[in-house]
Amino acid sequence: IVYLLLPKGPRDLMPFQGLTQTADQLTELGYQLQPDPKWDKDYGAVGAILRTNDGKILAAADPREETLADGK
Repeated sequence: IVYLLLPKGPRDLMPFQGLTQTADQLTELGYQLQPDPKWDKDYGAVGAILRTNDGKILAAADPREETLADGK
């Protein structure tokens, strides 16, 4: 089960415009989504690292929190 953080109202949805599409895609992949009633936009930060087929490393960090993606 994936716990999905859902906004409380339209104002909270502004930073998460892709949330509905992401939820739909996760459901299509077979995940069961359960709304988290304690949703808070400050719940956490997101970071990602990806190694491409040609060996490059791509990184991203959530600008809303104290996160950093850096490279050499």
